[in-house]
Amino acid sequence: MKKFKLDKKKKFVAILVATSTILTSISIMNIRRKNEEFNNNSTKIIGYEDINPLTNNITKKVTNKNFVLLDVGSHNTDGTYFLKQKLDYCQENNINIGLILRSNAKNLSDIYLDIEWIKSIVKEYQINYPIYLDINKMLSNPNLSYDEVKNLIYAFYTKAISNHLYLNIYNNIDTSLYKEYEDPELSISQYDFHYQSWDDPSKEMCIDINPQIYTQDKHDNPLNFYNSKNDYQYIERNYNNPYLFQPNDYYQQETGITEDDLKKIAIKTPLSVNELKAYNHLKTKKLKETTYLSIPTQEYQEEFHLNEEKKVGIDVSLWQEEIDWNKVDIDYAIIQLKDFENENIDPQFINNVNGCIKNNIKMGFYIYSRAKTKEELMQEINCIKENLTNIPVSYPVYLDLETEFWQNELTMENDEIFIRDFIHTYEIEIKKLGYTPGIYCNKDLYSKLYSTKNNCLKNLAIWLAGGDYYDKEVFISNLPNVSNERKVGMQQISSKGKIEGINTDVDINYSYIDYDEEIKEIPHQFIRLNHEIEWGSRILTSGGIIFIASKVKRKIKRRKSTKSKTKKIN
Repeated sequence: MKKFKLDKKKKFVAILVATSTILTSISIMNIRRKNEEFNNNSTKIIGYEDINPLTNNITKKVTNKNFVLLDVGSHNTDGTYFLKQKLDYCQENNINIGLILRSNAKNLSDIYLDIEWIKSIVKEYQINYPIYLDINKMLSNPNLSYDEVKNLIYAFYTKAISNHLYLNIYNNIDTSLYKEYEDPELSISQYDFHYQSWDDPSKEMCIDINPQIYTQDKHDNPLNFYNSKNDYQYIERNYNNPYLFQPNDYYQQETGITEDDLKKIAIKTPLSVNELKAYNHLKTKKLKETTYLSIPTQEYQEEFHLNEEKKVGIDVSLWQEEIDWNKVDIDYAIIQLKDFENENIDPQFINNVNGCIKNNIKMGFYIYSRAKTKEELMQEINCIKENLTNIPVSYPVYLDLETEFWQNELTMENDEIFIRDFIHTYEIEIKKLGYTPGIYCNKDLYSKLYSTKNNCLKNLAIWLAGGDYYDKEVFISNLPNVSNERKVGMQQISSKGKIEGINTDVDINYSYIDYDEEIKEIPHQFIRLNHEIEWGSRILTSGGIIFIASKVKRKIKRRKSTKSKTKKIN
């Protein structure tokens, strides 16, 4: 048997390779250990401004205990290179993501397009850390006055909050420069965008807008949150939720929209004609005939989305007994999930859900609340979470407040703080589940809740009971005209409705909002999530074509020279 022998040169190379492999492995293990110790021992939540997926797989510098703030540029400028690949990597490895939007906005349409750019990312990825608006470019723009910058920032803030985006503002201007921007009402150095405290609605709090949101550390320049405890609460709330985005308004004409039409539309919007064109990606000099315009709304208000045409529905529970849903002719049904006076869910809940699904009837739901504390309310919300999963919910999920506790025991003089906190908790928690939160009440209770500070009902779908026909028999075949004086989304017009398929009286409702309508949004074309790979592939393809062409050209030259040499010899 032959022995395998290496000569000295090959032996040296083999030893060198083995040694370098061992040393590299030891080095990587040390780097990983240091990174792990740093992440585990830090008193703050550690984050990074960027991530390299290739080296991170080896060093594990960024883990699911960290966060990454990725620069996304703005709607018309590039940010971090290979953004899509980095977002994919973070999401696949459960690494928390925040975004830095470096806006160079010059007008309102730029601001609203920046928001659309952020929304397009949040729709595709779970962005559970804040979106940081970097205002440095706006502040350094010599064509913008301080008041103009202030208005743009406030517009961005308003639009972001109406879409339930968790926003912070970042700038790195030297503190000494703030004297140039001093304003008794609103100072750049201390933005006071107030909202009510989650924990104590009597307090008004800033939304954590500071001159310097995050700070650098010595360990490979990671980032620490300025206020990590508060920011982490928002991670748990999953505040950047695409299900909560408010749709834009739309304008459509079959005959097309002309320049004159555009002027009339612009008067009713916060945008100028040119800004409307820019927002809809239309040429600013000449408007091509179009049939569809997207109009950005600054703040969502329910009454703006009320329809003149009402949809007719019913609300049902165990009191309607077993329903023959094949005979029921309505647009939607609001189904009782549970009366919390009882231990179990409504005995007809499953039958009603299955009946609506089989007959293609849209569904909303309500719980008859018996909660007198926030803790009891959370138990009721958990029941919603457990029982509505995998059920198609097209209409709001309502909190029914018909109890004596809400009607008479609570007073505005003594209990306003509790009332606001209770309602606000329901709003936030139901939105977290991806549903539209609503309140069911009569006119008296509605007036009480409406009169709370900052109107605790303003972001909720309202379902109001009462009216001239409430105690009268109403037949589905002969419905009365009812005015919507309170401008609410839904009215329960009668408790004595008659409808085929139901043997008992049933509540009849008019909905002035088409909750299940799918609004077709005009797509905003943002192609940069893949632009590096697209351009890279183009460059490689072009390079390959040029390389092949040059090779072919050389071969042709050689052939010609060979032929000419052969002719000369002959």
